[in-house]
Amino acid sequence: MDSESYWIKRAEEREQEWNKKSKGTIEKELANYYKQALLRIEDDIAVLYGRFAKDNKLTYAEASKMLTSNEFKQWQMSMEDYLNAITDSKDNKLLLELNTLVMRKRISRLDKLYGDTLKNLYKLGTETEKSITEFLTDAYKDNYYKNLFDVGKSINIKSSAIEVDDKKISKVLNSSWSGKNYSERIWKNTNNLAKLIKHEITDGFHRGVSIQKMSNLVQERMNVGRYEATRLVRTEMNYVQNQASLDSIKEAEMKYFIFLATLDKKTSTLCRSHDRKIYPIDEAQAGNNMPPLHPHCRSTIAGNLTDYDTGRGKRTAKNKDGKRIIIPAAMNYDDYYKVYIEKSMSFSQWEKAHKKLTVNANKPTLKELIKNTDIKSCTKDDIINIGRNVCEQFDIKNKIGDKKALKEVFSNFREMGGKLSSEQWAKGSNKITKQQLSEAFSYYPKDWVNYLTDSGKKLYTLITNRGFFNEGAVMANGKYYATKFPDYKTGYVSIHMNGMRKTTPYHEIGHYVEYFNKNALRISKEFLKDRTKDEKSVLLREILFNSRYKKDETTKPDDFISPYIGKDYPDASEVLSVGLELVFEPTKQLKKVELINGEYKPIYATIKDDIEFLYLIIGLILKA
Repeated sequence: MDSESYWIKRAEEREQEWNKKSKGTIEKELANYYKQALLRIEDDIAVLYGRFAKDNKLTYAEASKMLTSNEFKQWQMSMEDYLNAITDSKDNKLLLELNTLVMRKRISRLDKLYGDTLKNLYKLGTETEKSITEFLTDAYKDNYYKNLFDVGKSINIKSSAIEVDDKKISKVLNSSWSGKNYSERIWKNTNNLAKLIKHEITDGFHRGVSIQKMSNLVQERMNVGRYEATRLVRTEMNYVQNQASLDSIKEAEMKYFIFLATLDKKTSTLCRSHDRKIYPIDEAQAGNNMPPLHPHCRSTIAGNLTDYDTGRGKRTAKNKDGKRIIIPAAMNYDDYYKVYIEKSMSFSQWEKAHKKLTVNANKPTLKELIKNTDIKSCTKDDIINIGRNVCEQFDIKNKIGDKKALKEVFSNFREMGGKLSSEQWAKGSNKITKQQLSEAFSYYPKDWVNYLTDSGKKLYTLITNRGFFNEGAVMANGKYYATKFPDYKTGYVSIHMNGMRKTTPYHEIGHYVEYFNKNALRISKEFLKDRTKDEKSVLLREILFNSRYKKDETTKPDDFISPYIGKDYPDASEVLSVGLELVFEPTKQLKKVELINGEYKPIYATIKDDIEFLYLIIGLILKA
């Protein structure tokens, strides 16, 4: 068995091993914590019903009566002792609410019941957090060491000399990879549970339900809480395991990892689309190109020595009856489903259609890579990978601005050179801007002209002061529709320009493409989101010292070659438009204005100064 196949097999085995551990230990512990909390809450409800219910029912009026002075003092003292003994330094909402009740001068019977419930749920949250923390720590260490050992066996890494770093574990456990870290989610779930139980109890008293009905209502909510906790631990376990694998792969100085979806009928569509794709280690991002991609995710990763899938070896899967089977590693999820689940294809048919199997498998050609990348499901990293390969193979950096040379390169992978027919132009369009747009389309993919054909729309173009793209047929000022056309809102798109700037047609067609191709826009937005993470929007006119930008034009500038690339739009972007302009009609871009030796000086850049951006644009030219 070759190294990569062995790592894949071991990654799948560890995922199955820890899933069993989860069901056998932590999930049983959580179930017991929730059961004990429910029993304590039910006991408190039973005491209240036992003292004040009539015919096994308690009215809201009775539940809302104030405690006697002695009852309240006794409860208050016990709660004060309880709160004083807690060393929790976090602003816990349950404790804050409980403390608010304790600070009152009087409370009702219903308030007391809620206070006791808060106390029980705080205990539940504390126990849950402690157990999950210990479980996830063990999962990280086990996966880190075993993965490093497995890799080391093949590439001579002395894994015994490398100890797991506690700071590294802490960083992983405290990561807010999905918006909140697991601890925050535990307490959010517990807080929500408190609100739901309070609502059910209050509503139950309003309706005068029996004690049995009340217990059932609370039990239903507790069961939902237990489910949320179980889902959380399974998802976080998957995250921690894969982060441990990633860290050990980095430790072994490997540059790539392979995404491995679990092969059975329950596999999500999202994980299917990533199965057996190879990604650079430095671009790994949980929830994006590495698992978990969703709650209850079971996918894993393994180290890969190359940026392509060799297809060697075997991997495990389940057939239609749920029985474990062994299949060729070269078989991706879609083919596995056809052969073993749908049975719409025999194994021999699959084998015949896939000549590159096992040890004879070779790296896919660039044409195959581009052809096999689906714009509907791929990520921005897939597009960047295409751009990287094309740029490296054809020296695109030294062809920037040479439109004929670029068109020749791109023609290797898709049909280039679009031409609009006379019927596709709106009547009354300006001749000069028509000519400029026609030239730009002649260097772009032919499919981009076909957007008009497929949508049944026409292109309207006029002379204006500042170029823009707009849906519908609009006047040159952009403020009004050209109502001379009967279907001016739905039958047209407009690209208006000043007729002088050579860059404008190449730029505005980028907006045109993102308007018609929502997957191109999605990828541009993914790129922006990744590059501008945690940034706040700023005014373009302030950072570029240029009053031509309006007061509502904001951007997240990142380290883009032009901060205009990060301009804020709800349903558009400047990514593709600026990128196309800088590839086909390159100009220096004002990146920023800096104070140097007491003077404000402009700093300029070109697309060659942001290689990732260049790769993205080349990839979009070939796939959008």
